[in-house]
Amino acid sequence: MKDGRDTSVTISHKILKASAGTGKTHALSRRYLEILEAGDPPATILASTFTRKAAGEIAERVLLSIAKSVPKTPDFSDEKDVPVKRRHAAERILDEICDTLDLLKISTLDSFFYQVLLRFRYELGLGSGIEVMEEEGTGSTDLLWEVLAEFFEERREEELFDLVFDFSGGQATKAVTSNLLKTVDALHETYREAPEERIWCRFPVSGRELSETETEAVLERMRNLWKNESGDWNGHLRNAFKKFAEEVKERKWEDLFASGFFKAVLTESNYHGKPLPAKMTMCLKPLVEHVRFVLTSRIQAQAQALWKFASGVGKRYDALRRRRNRLFFSDFTHLLLDAARNGRDLIQAASEEGGVELRHILLDEFQDTSMTQWSLLRPLAERIVNGKKRRGSFFCVGDGKQAIYGWRNGCAEIFDRLETDLPLLKEKTSSLTENYRSSKVILETVDEVFDKIAASPAVKEFSEAARMWRARYQKHTAHHATRPGYVELTTLSGESGGIANHDAEEEEEWPLAKPETPSLEIQRIAALHEKLPGASIGVLVRTNARIRTLLDGLRTAGVNAGGRGGTRLADDPAVTILLAALKLALHPGDTIAEFELASSPLKKFLGIRSRGPETREKISRLFREEILRDGLAEFLFRWGRKLAASCDERSARRLDRLIQIADREPPETMLLLRDFIRRVEETTFPEPREARVQVMTIHASKGLDFDIVVLPQLDFRLVETHKDSFFVCRDGSGGPIKYVLPRIPKTYRALSPELEQTYSQEEKRKLDDSLDLLYVAMTRARYALHLFIPPLKPKRKPAKKWEDRFGRKGWTDASAATILRHALAVRADTNGHSENEEGGETIFEAGDSDWYETLPPDEKANLLRKDTSRNKGSGPREISTAGGSKRRLLLRVSPSRLAEGGEIRAADLFRVGTHDRETRRGTLFHLWYSEIVWIEETDPKSERERFLKRAAEEVPDMDRKTAAALFEEFLGTLERAPVREVLARPKTDKRTCVEVWRERPFAVRLRDRIVSGTFDRVVVCRDDQERVLSAEIIDWKTGHDDPAAARERYAGQMEAYSSSLARILNLDEKQITTRLIFVDTERV
Repeated sequence: MKDGRDTSVTISHKILKASAGTGKTHALSRRYLEILEAGDPPATILASTFTRKAAGEIAERVLLSIAKSVPKTPDFSDEKDVPVKRRHAAERILDEICDTLDLLKISTLDSFFYQVLLRFRYELGLGSGIEVMEEEGTGSTDLLWEVLAEFFEERREEELFDLVFDFSGGQATKAVTSNLLKTVDALHETYREAPEERIWCRFPVSGRELSETETEAVLERMRNLWKNESGDWNGHLRNAFKKFAEEVKERKWEDLFASGFFKAVLTESNYHGKPLPAKMTMCLKPLVEHVRFVLTSRIQAQAQALWKFASGVGKRYDALRRRRNRLFFSDFTHLLLDAARNGRDLIQAASEEGGVELRHILLDEFQDTSMTQWSLLRPLAERIVNGKKRRGSFFCVGDGKQAIYGWRNGCAEIFDRLETDLPLLKEKTSSLTENYRSSKVILETVDEVFDKIAASPAVKEFSEAARMWRARYQKHTAHHATRPGYVELTTLSGESGGIANHDAEEEEEWPLAKPETPSLEIQRIAALHEKLPGASIGVLVRTNARIRTLLDGLRTAGVNAGGRGGTRLADDPAVTILLAALKLALHPGDTIAEFELASSPLKKFLGIRSRGPETREKISRLFREEILRDGLAEFLFRWGRKLAASCDERSARRLDRLIQIADREPPETMLLLRDFIRRVEETTFPEPREARVQVMTIHASKGLDFDIVVLPQLDFRLVETHKDSFFVCRDGSGGPIKYVLPRIPKTYRALSPELEQTYSQEEKRKLDDSLDLLYVAMTRARYALHLFIPPLKPKRKPAKKWEDRFGRKGWTDASAATILRHALAVRADTNGHSENEEGGETIFEAGDSDWYETLPPDEKANLLRKDTSRNKGSGPREISTAGGSKRRLLLRVSPSRLAEGGEIRAADLFRVGTHDRETRRGTLFHLWYSEIVWIEETDPKSERERFLKRAAEEVPDMDRKTAAALFEEFLGTLERAPVREVLARPKTDKRTCVEVWRERPFAVRLRDRIVSGTFDRVVVCRDDQERVLSAEIIDWKTGHDDPAAARERYAGQMEAYSSSLARILNLDEKQITTRLIFVDTERV
């Protein structure tokens, strides 16, 4: 042993299946310290978890533990609770970590992959200024809109209608554009995992198609059957057969399939309790097979349409982000995976290049790892487990019951089958079930709910999936066995939320919402906060939409509540009014915006006495003039101040934020009001986190705990497939993608085994997600858990059996409410169950409702301590943001706009544009000219493939034949004298240095505006002292414009280019020449 290093220690592999609150982070931190103590440096360890916050907590825990282990006295053996037991080891480890903090690999997997990618970004064709975007952020949405607009413009109207209809599952839908946007988001990761067309289009067609002749022959046999046999049939059978024949005559195959009679024939089951006659079944079988063929053929066609959409948009989307150097974290994973598929393991290469071998992997929250992430890590894990890494170790901790990030492509099945993937680990698996967070009564309630989940009426339809989920479950043991606690299950009364709208025109007071009696859950939360003002209360909901309603209700009830993760900025009434002003500026015919303004405090400032076209036009014109004259931020500030007297502090902060967003936007973007409005509507505003009451989604609560947890939204359905745009069928649990199919009706699953498999997998995934979510929500509480479900509604007709007395909702439907009611409130030994249908009734409770009374004095005092933070939800407030200065609100224009006198056109406001062949031709010509430094040194003919590859990157959807034809036209322009002249190296003396700029962007301030654009080509001459002597601007123009008219039209543009370049080079404009090159003519 040297310097505290114990190199004889072997760190074994380990998989931990850790239930909620059992100390996963603590276990991983301890393992990290063990490796350091054994002598391996920090650079050999990768410790990863799912969130940046959790990674920070692990790093903090490791560093503090080591620091605490460095003794202040020589008598080290007396130190208690010290992780690192040898003095020299603790000192050595602390010195080593402090010296190599930059090599510490404690992060999310995304961050680790990003660091690896940065080492090889040039090899992967990336630039230096990579901007990392959120996949659901405004920046990515803007790019996606750009891609969708281009995709739409290039398709014929009929083709577009067919495509939209097909990928929507053959259903007519509203909000086509927003649905497309959601579909692209959902499809993108699937497309990148399986980009091959064969996967999307290999769904097999079932059945056999009948010709018209064969169909008529079957009808004839049906008529004979009716004539000879129908006398022996009952009334149900006669009617069904008759209707069946009519639908066959009219070729209504979908109506035929939807009938119960058809299902009986298809599945050879009873119809109205009796088997079908054999002759009838034999007669109808060909029609059954024909219907199979028709419907599965349609599904195949829709799958092909889905592929066209996914590939067409996906290729553009990926290419556009690469060109703009704006990437997602998930892009890094795919770039590294692509390199690995091409034989280049960049993770291994990064390890070798750094000179320190990566030998230890520690993975936290492994159930949320995606398929692509594991594909990258698995080779390294296999090398470690198979002993190919000296002194290596693999440590993994996760919980399949907490896999709530499937919507972010997390795949819990990877964790479930880890023992199979890494066979040496089978004997290394252990479980953590001792819970350090919750009271015993809470854990017993959780066990009561989930231990018998497979027998719940809520999962009767999904019994096999429920049984598989239950197989993961292990009962908890409470570490704090004597900790007091309380659980109650209460039925809601009336509508949830506690806020109702009223007609604002009746009263000019504001806010626009008027509080009614708070709902039951609001009352309970307010009472809990009043009783225990120092207690942390987590109000957890499934959807973001519920957060605002609860926050408004709580603030109305006087509770200072915050929302982790934030709420949408546009949800605030004050922001809504200013957005209505912008919408009316855009569209004078917007009657909804007019109503919102007329119902707000701005009514008196606008002088609105009546509503109608004249009023709308007058106000719209006023708003447009102010925006164009003063800028967007100044406009919003001016009208926001008029609202401020009616705002509480919360609304005032949101108005501040709205104005800040406008003030920081590029001025040119401000003119695109539609885009600005959309960005604001997608922006979230963080709520204050100092509040003791926090409202958030269950997803946001992962990794957190609270003294009290309230779950007010437990009526959610466990399995909802009708909202999906498509289904993915995998080859086995967590295996590669087998099919990608459009959304299909549930009844279609009977058409083929492939559809049955696909639908079953989708149902299992949805059920797993819902049960995981419920489990996570119920295990966040330390002392008290308050559950709210809707009351039962009795059936109108009396029932013989007590279990048939109630309607399905919350009683037999597949919902969380049904699970909780039957697990906790319904007892089989009572032979009955009763509830007050008005709600407001506690139907289950366990523990002591005054649990805090038995806590130690100091803990009780903390819970009773008053919340000293102000309630920021009431009282008028002033907007604090100063009006945007003229200096910050400079108008941004491009030289091309100055070619038209600097006027702002309708196209700038409404983003009107085309992307026709001439535009694409011009784009490629500009690109290809930029590939030429000097014509003497470049031969585009011999580099044809490189030029065409660049074209494919720039316009990914253009077919090679079209690109090749355009390239031939481009080569023709190089034969023209004016073009060759400007591409040739200038003849200068030896002391003059010449440099060329190609497609260089710029932005400079010229007087009262920002001029930005891109120089096509600039040739700069400098002396041997690097002083600029002269410059020439070359601007390419494609098309057959009349040169004389064009020179006049583009004079302003070229003047702007010249002035901008003079500013950049600090050069007199007299030393700059400009040349317009009309590449399709011989003129300059």
